Amino acid sequence: MAKQQAAWGVDIGQCALKALRCNLGADGQVTAIGFDYIEYPKPLSQPDARPEETIREALEQFLSRNKVRGDKVAISVSGQSGLARFFRPPSIEPKLLPSIVKYEAKQQIPFQIDEVVWDWQQLGGFIDDGQLTDAEIGLLAMKREAVYRAMQPFLDAGVEVDIIQLSPIATYNMICHDVLGELPKAASVDPENPPPYTLVISIGTESTDVVISNGLRLWLRNIAIGGNHFTKQLAREMKLTHAKAEHLKLNSRQAEDPKAIFTSMRPVFADLSDELVRSLNYFRSIDRNATFGRTLMLGNASKLPGLRQFLEQQLELTIDRFEKFEKLGGSDVTSQKTFADNMRAFSPCYGLCIQALGESEMTTNLLPEEFIVEKIVRSKKPWVLSAVAMVMVGLAVQHALGSLYGYSTSNNFADANNKTWGAAKSKADAVSKKSGQLKGDDDKLKTELGYVNDLGGELVSAATSRTQMLRVLSAISQLIPKDPRSQDNQVDPETLPFLDREEIFIDGMTQDYFDDLTKWYTGDIKTTYEGDLKELDKALGITPPPAGTAGATDTTATTTDADADTPKGAGWTIRLSGHHYVNSTERAEAGLATGRAFVRESLLYNLLNKEVTIAGETYLLQDLGIVRPTIMSSSAPTPTMVPGAKKEDAAKAAEDEASMAEMSDEDRFKEMQKKMGAGMKSGMGGMGGGGGQSEAAEITDGVSVNRTTFVVMAAWMPQTEEQIRARKEARLEKARKAAEQAEAAKNAENANQEANGS
Repeated sequence: MAKQQAAWGVDIGQCALKALRCNLGADGQVTAIGFDYIEYPKPLSQPDARPEETIREALEQFLSRNKVRGDKVAISVSGQSGLARFFRPPSIEPKLLPSIVKYEAKQQIPFQIDEVVWDWQQLGGFIDDGQLTDAEIGLLAMKREAVYRAMQPFLDAGVEVDIIQLSPIATYNMICHDVLGELPKAASVDPENPPPYTLVISIGTESTDVVISNGLRLWLRNIAIGGNHFTKQLAREMKLTHAKAEHLKLNSRQAEDPKAIFTSMRPVFADLSDELVRSLNYFRSIDRNATFGRTLMLGNASKLPGLRQFLEQQLELTIDRFEKFEKLGGSDVTSQKTFADNMRAFSPCYGLCIQALGESEMTTNLLPEEFIVEKIVRSKKPWVLSAVAMVMVGLAVQHALGSLYGYSTSNNFADANNKTWGAAKSKADAVSKKSGQLKGDDDKLKTELGYVNDLGGELVSAATSRTQMLRVLSAISQLIPKDPRSQDNQVDPETLPFLDREEIFIDGMTQDYFDDLTKWYTGDIKTTYEGDLKELDKALGITPPPAGTAGATDTTATTTDADADTPKGAGWTIRLSGHHYVNSTERAEAGLATGRAFVRESLLYNLLNKEVTIAGETYLLQDLGIVRPTIMSSSAPTPTMVPGAKKEDAAKAAEDEASMAEMSDEDRFKEMQKKMGAGMKSGMGGMGGGGGQSEAAEITDGVSVNRTTFVVMAAWMPQTEEQIRARKEARLEKARKAAEQAEAAKNAENANQEANGS
């Protein structure tokens, strides 16, 4: 039977290095077989401390007393060093989940994706009718430089790290394994009556991790208050050195005046309890059905006299005395005084061991991919060398035997059935010849098949491109502002003057290809785009949300496009050139939009916010990959002569519309290209309405109006149908989450106001 590999869980804290070695016993129980606890001369956060040197010396001492080679090594990093986000995807096919997660990672992680190491895992959820339902996704990330900084002491000491995990996630794994017991199946849980949650308050030296979970859902928060804050407050109030204040804090019950010590630390007690109350109120606001079963306090700072009783009063929860790990075997280790005295500080180490032994709920790993690949390659080298050696030995033996007995055999050699070697060889040669002929025929057929596949690929690619362009043309056509009073733009100008028609006419549409759209979306265009959005919000009477909030309301111009993909990679720019006549003096005096402002509040607003219908489904332009519509230029109103509309023109327009309805998709596409080509003589309102004119034509009999010409451009990153659906689902899910967060924040604010009022 193969020897069970052991695992080390190492937690380099602010005050001490903690390490726990475990393996799986014969009964499958996680068993402690070694530990170490090395306290630093002073906390790493002290001004005169030398963190790098202190950690190196502690690690050297640990390695001198313990054997690590051959064991898995998992290390933890502070929750402050990383980022943990949890979100609920919509009910989707499981195969689409990775693309949703990748999109969400780009939105949630506030750094460039190549600057971080990130991982994710699904929590809960079940498959219902082929759809993943009621799942929660845990998204963890760390800056790449922070990961290397955490690994550096181990790299310098020659220790190979297998797992890097956030400390609160390691604590969660410990809770699931040791406290929660067997977890319920997600499909059997009533959403209105979920299992009770366990609240864990893990108080470290400089911060406190709040972990709330019932095994199916997980919620984390890091509070920047730890045990060292009590010491600093005591030293400041009682004029003591840090060492004396720490000693007095831990032995306050034996002091001459325990009440004075508690009074000195009371501000920190109050700050910690306030933050915990705020955390619980927020969690209850996002899960109104939540109930708490158990509350535990971990970390050596949780042993502070009076802290548990104080928090029980403030939180109105009973905090259990956490005296031992129920499911950790190995009494030879757990019964030792040093381990027992610091048992609560070993929770992350225990959770790391559980993960390294393959028994954890969360298996995310923030170890950079290059280290994982290097480890896999190195582990396979011995097997490759062994295989090569065996091949070489076989070749050597064959050569030796061939030299000894000769490689040739007589054709007259016969077996027991009197079949000669020569006859068998002739038959084999014939079969080999036939095989070669068939193989040649097969290769020829493969070549012809490849030609047919290439031709089919070109045809499919052309059809796909044509379909994508048809979507774009249809979408833009639906978004061109049209005045319902001037159906087909053929109303007599005397009945409805051009200056009163709130509509836009498109004179032409062109596309330009870019191998990298960032070359187009430069600083000037970005500044123009953002400036128009601000003006549009101002015109709509909308105040943009502060930085860092969930987002604006659905009517905010910046909502739909500002968070969409930044133009990048290969794609196209779409250029719409057009004009309008909404420039009357009466309209301007009434404070209504004219000139560029009318383009912004009609066409630009539609491109940003209005949905279009394609094949029975509704989409925004950003779902199709069209983003950052920008008014590149607009002219001042210029007097222009426009011809009057005639009845025969209306009849001709109706005839053209009926003719296009009967065309095939390909013919309609060609006709639309003609109508939207550069120099097109009619507006795009209704795909063929009147109101435009050729710049070269001179009109002597018509209506004089003030005409504004403009150019609007946007970036287009072509998307497949599957990508379009995924982008829409991700956008709707983000909007839903933003609404939930806003509602939760509002509820939390109301709860705080009620609490303050009471």
